Amino acid sequence: MKFKEEWIISNGNGYYSSSTISSTNTRSYHGLFVSLDPDFSRTVLLSKIWEEVELNEKKYYLDTNLFGDVLHPNGYANLKRFELFPIPTFSYQLGSTIVNKEYFWHPSRNNLFVKYSVSGPPPDRVKLVPLTGLRKAGSMNTFGTYASKYDGYLKIEREGKTVYLWGGDAFEQREEWYRNFNYVIEKERGYGYTEDLYSPGYFTFSGMEEFVVQISDGADSVDAKVARRGFLDRITPAFNRNEFPDRFRQVSDMFVAGKDILAGFPWFGAWSRDTFVSIPGLLLVKGKFELAKNILENYAERYPDGKFSNYVGGTLTPADSPLWYIYAVKKYLDYTSDLLFLKRILNYCTSIVLNYINGYNGIEIIEGLVSSPAGTTWMDAFCDGEFQTPREGMAVEVNALWHNALQSLREFYHRLNSEFPTEMEELISASRKRFQEVFVSNKTVKDVAEPDDLSVRPNMLLAFSLPFPVIKNFKLFRKSIVDLVTPYGLRTLSPSDPRFSSLYSGDQCSRDRAYHNGTIWPWLVGPYITASVRSGIDKGQLKDFFAPLLTMNYVPEIFDGFLPGEPRGCIVQAWSYGEILRAFVEDLR
Repeated sequence: MKFKEEWIISNGNGYYSSSTISSTNTRSYHGLFVSLDPDFSRTVLLSKIWEEVELNEKKYYLDTNLFGDVLHPNGYANLKRFELFPIPTFSYQLGSTIVNKEYFWHPSRNNLFVKYSVSGPPPDRVKLVPLTGLRKAGSMNTFGTYASKYDGYLKIEREGKTVYLWGGDAFEQREEWYRNFNYVIEKERGYGYTEDLYSPGYFTFSGMEEFVVQISDGADSVDAKVARRGFLDRITPAFNRNEFPDRFRQVSDMFVAGKDILAGFPWFGAWSRDTFVSIPGLLLVKGKFELAKNILENYAERYPDGKFSNYVGGTLTPADSPLWYIYAVKKYLDYTSDLLFLKRILNYCTSIVLNYINGYNGIEIIEGLVSSPAGTTWMDAFCDGEFQTPREGMAVEVNALWHNALQSLREFYHRLNSEFPTEMEELISASRKRFQEVFVSNKTVKDVAEPDDLSVRPNMLLAFSLPFPVIKNFKLFRKSIVDLVTPYGLRTLSPSDPRFSSLYSGDQCSRDRAYHNGTIWPWLVGPYITASVRSGIDKGQLKDFFAPLLTMNYVPEIFDGFLPGEPRGCIVQAWSYGEILRAFVEDLR
């Protein structure tokens, strides 16, 4: 498990540190100091630190790497204890000496600290070798030109990227290359997986019981003790709401970066759909109302026409993201009754609905329901020149969201004592009536209508779980999706379907084919719990059933389709946390 189990921590700006418990980087996204760039990409500014400890004329290691097929050095063998929360803490037994190592960020600045403390006889010397590629996460580094300088601190530069390090009794300048690092997860995923890392030299510490290395992308250092206290304060919030697991709360705060929610670590940026789905659980249930409002206003400024792209910088126009925006506004108002905000945002929400009525980018209203092109729902995986789950036509969750948006907008108008447009009032009745006609049949709900698709998928949950459900009494329909429900989330396709894919593995296309065709998604637990509780299903049974998910160290993006599901995709995902938190607080308390 030392080589498989990962850890990750972040500051309030979307910067992060991540590796495995053994300190063996297995992803190209692993790194001690990884920045969030303006375009929401990541840059690995410092990959790792090679750590050697000299004690009683014997050399010990804390670090481990995979070079080709060879593990070296053997730091993992000296690791005797690891604690993930509240901050990653490693304890190494080196003879009669114990060396503890902690990682923590400044809570708001881009300064990372690696703190070492010694109990027992102090080492004669500790040698710390910074290794860097200064390259985009997801790419591989090879031999290149670097500039480095030490003047009380170490500065390393390459192609406009810079990292700074402080620490040590002394710094010995000695340029070296460490070659052929092997990242096994990238190899499994069909990407480049070997790289070379540059070292400008090494720091040394002698006979000390405590020492700290500080890493930053700016030339200013900050006090480590103050930073540690601030970081612990930030990651142990007062939010309780009936004793939700501390680690779950702690990780759920990672995703906020300024006025954005990052969809997942380590690689996702700001995705519109994920943001709006996540706002209630990540922010509103914790009382972070001002931040939620700022994010909603930020998106309105970013997309003044109300036509969101799938992610900031993306080109795909989703059929559901604008409707999720209205959902998030509705939830915000339920928690705050902020009529001043509603006055400012009402015309914007109205323009979103009018976009659908007028039609755009292939999205149109047909007899009261939304029809959309292939690949515009959340099931949008694309490879080999085609969408793997096209779902062209009237997708069930898009139309549940459409009905919810119309009802929400009417409520917004009424809250402000304004007259709701007649054409939209008529659409509410038309959408409800037409939805029942085209989607509901014999206690089952179609996944897509016109053309009809009877695939057993979890998307029908939204018809029961949104603030304004278009169908009621989920208990009558629950059996139709029983094969989808697992303790870790819901499968995206029934195992009895010949297209079902149980393993999310292999190259990009292999994974895309499985992504929404059997893969388990934890975020769907939220709609499932809400729909179940509304129809009278026992809360205690739901808590017990999903306990394996709630007790995980990290809730990932997805799992393999067959149990026990292997965690796949992102290490942690925003809407996985957002929807589980929302449903727990709103429905299971």
